[in-house]
Amino acid sequence: MPDIIILGGSAMNFKRGLAFALAAVMACAALPACSKTDNASSSGSSASSGASSAKVKNDPWELDFTIPGGKDAVSTDNSIGQYLKNKFNVTIKITGYSGDYSSLCAGELAAGNYPEMMMLSDSTVFKNYVKAGALMDMGALAKKYAPNMLTFYKDQIPLWQYISDADGKMYCFTADSPDVEQTTGGSFFDMCVRSDIIKEQNYPTLLDEDSYINLLKKGLTAHPKTDGQTTLGMVQGAAENWVLVQAMTQIYARGKYGEGSGILQYDPDTKKKVDLILDSTNFKEGIRFWNKMWREGILDKECFTDKDENAEQKLETGRALSTFYVTWELPDINKALKAAKKSQYSYVIMPIMLKSQIADKQSRVGTITDAYTSQTIVINYGKIMQIVNWACTEEGQNLLGWGIKGKHYTVGTDGLKVPTAAYIACMNGTGSDTHFNDGLGNLTSYFFFGLSSGYDKNGQCYNIIHDTSVQNAAMDNATKDIYSHYGWTSVTDPWKKNKQFSYKLIHSTDAMSKGNSDAQAEENVLSTQLGKYRDNHLAGLIMASSDADFEAKWANFVAGYKAIDPKGIVKQKANEGYKETQDLLKKYKTEGLQ
Repeated sequence: MPDIIILGGSAMNFKRGLAFALAAVMACAALPACSKTDNASSSGSSASSGASSAKVKNDPWELDFTIPGGKDAVSTDNSIGQYLKNKFNVTIKITGYSGDYSSLCAGELAAGNYPEMMMLSDSTVFKNYVKAGALMDMGALAKKYAPNMLTFYKDQIPLWQYISDADGKMYCFTADSPDVEQTTGGSFFDMCVRSDIIKEQNYPTLLDEDSYINLLKKGLTAHPKTDGQTTLGMVQGAAENWVLVQAMTQIYARGKYGEGSGILQYDPDTKKKVDLILDSTNFKEGIRFWNKMWREGILDKECFTDKDENAEQKLETGRALSTFYVTWELPDINKALKAAKKSQYSYVIMPIMLKSQIADKQSRVGTITDAYTSQTIVINYGKIMQIVNWACTEEGQNLLGWGIKGKHYTVGTDGLKVPTAAYIACMNGTGSDTHFNDGLGNLTSYFFFGLSSGYDKNGQCYNIIHDTSVQNAAMDNATKDIYSHYGWTSVTDPWKKNKQFSYKLIHSTDAMSKGNSDAQAEENVLSTQLGKYRDNHLAGLIMASSDADFEAKWANFVAGYKAIDPKGIVKQKANEGYKETQDLLKKYKTEGLQ
């Protein structure tokens, strides 16, 4: 379920629900509905727009924020929070809760005793907060306290009206605006290969399944042992469902369908929702790739009993030649190899595309992020809105996204921000975690005030985590060396400068589809059944003993899949929801904020 943050209550006590909600809406997850409340507050929700924001008293105040997991902290714990403390006289208290978080939030609502901000992972609990009257018309509050926000996010407002699902009023906004593409370096999953075998094989052309299978077979022949242990061709922690379902199946996402583990995907060519099993060969060919790896002895035979941590342990020893894995783990894995004096085994991210996708001349689809894939905030508190108003300025964005000038970045003669060496060392795993603890970009505890992933006047991303120049600067030496032999200098080059591939961008809003939130609705029941059926058959398909066995198992798999939803209700309802969504977005864009 998508994460939802609710802020309720005054700064003086925990009794009154007059704050905001923040929803971390992940791709392919159902959107939570935000609703209005009949409550009134001192923030003046009926205010009209003006050229400047209304002022609130700068008395000392506290903002309480509860999150599932995480660590307890206060705003003075890091440099970003201290800056906010000094500027707005606010002390932000973050409470990490490790128990049954949904029950905690439900209990606090029932008791009327909840913190000023909390993160929810249960949409039902969120709706109960709405019914209790915890939310107010944020659009009116923005008009009074945050006119900068209405300008800064003018292109996103129709989307937030849609998410609010409240007759054109706005009860939410995102802390991460559109305009930053998901680069190869920022991709969830990609092929990661041990650098030494690429060098030994004279930097071969790596495009499709066959080229990688050939690379890894030669690597296993050349390295039957790694430091006395049997070398493994490809490791995966497929005992964990997310690895099997989200990582291994997502080979198909190297083509025109974006990253997402759902059975339906948006087709940018037809502008419709398609069934990956029935309407495309990409999914089948992706599973066939893993089957070939299994039969060739490349895929680790322990992959279906290994958990994620087991696969990581094998990578950190260098005994695995490759993995198709979450890319953000690589710096830590390579750091562990360096500490063990095994840097020669460092792993490098390399692109792969299915032969079927190359033959169809499909483009790799990159997603330009919208509110749909990030954090949504509903705000009902004047002092918080004043911070949001500041956040929608160059000063605010630089602070939230890049940190403090001189400490986290410098400014060159060309006016461009340059990360400090200490920050780069933190990013690539060669230095301390001090700058991570400071909390910059998506790592900050304070992004909910409105950190954008758009670009500043100099063309740099507001969010340091997404800035390509930072990603390039943080690139480890092994990757730089490998990439240089292919003529690549950037984390995006493996896709953008590879003549055999192409790369195009779509807005995630293009793919949005209004869904039925009722878990008992026919389409949702069937969708759940289809997903479970697919997941339960993946291992069997991957372990097929021959091409003929794979085809027979695939035919039986498809027959059973069709039998669950013979009328195609799931796809039908998804496309009906898609059309409704697009119509509403057009409507709100035309009418503006009511």
